[in-house]
Amino acid sequence: MSPSLLYTQINILTCVTPVPFGKTIFVAVTRRSTVRCRVDTYRRRPWSRSLMGRTVLFDMDGVLVDSEPHWQRYWQTEVFPETVTGQPTLEDVTGRNFRESLIVLDETYGLPGGPDRFEAELESFAETMYRDHVSVVDGMPALVSAIDRRASGIGIVSSSPRRWISMVVDRSPMTEPDVIVSTEDIEAPGKPHPAVYEHAMERLGVDPTDCLVVEDSVNGARAADRAGATVIRYRHGHDVEPIPEAAYVADDCSHLRSLLLARLDGRGPDSR
Repeated sequence: MSPSLLYTQINILTCVTPVPFGKTIFVAVTRRSTVRCRVDTYRRRPWSRSLMGRTVLFDMDGVLVDSEPHWQRYWQTEVFPETVTGQPTLEDVTGRNFRESLIVLDETYGLPGGPDRFEAELESFAETMYRDHVSVVDGMPALVSAIDRRASGIGIVSSSPRRWISMVVDRSPMTEPDVIVSTEDIEAPGKPHPAVYEHAMERLGVDPTDCLVVEDSVNGARAADRAGATVIRYRHGHDVEPIPEAAYVADDCSHLRSLLLARLDGRGPDSR
């Protein structure tokens, strides 16, 4: 999303005021004066929401769209049987960037021909899947719209390449996010490393303690937790084991909506 410029008048009485908004932080020091601030933003939002609200970051696969069953079948039928030794599990790959997943499988179990042998076919599968087979999870557009009215910012933080994210966003009826971050955007390891979430928070100009993250995978939850955010694990009808990185577990879209709105409205949900 292209940055925009916002001008505002601030009346200040002897204070030092950091103003985080988008990428830039301005500090105004004055006495009974009016300051005209030029603020670099990602989307125009009222000052009260930027200063008082919380940011919500969503994983894409398995949270916003129903792609994980397709991915799981592909890994289990096309890649796992090719390994040389051991028994790969879905936890080895779910939530990771696909290139990093192939490297992990090769280093741990051995892939004949190495990761490069599988990369092109996997990319072809993904292009077809995102174009023709996946859809937005029922209830998610309404949820994101409700969140957008309350949060200081919303974002998508995904291990998928930016092209795949664009294929989903361009076809989706959901509210446009303030920021989209792909693992490809950073020069650091992907999930479960926290860098991708840290990058999203930096772009939005928010503190990790003001971030709520919705993740479905263990690797994603670990990345968000290590970045300092509060994690809600979205299980979307699947059985999941409790993990210390997730503060809450949402059973379905309706439950997720309740948990998020409770936090955004200042009510602490007790479902874990």
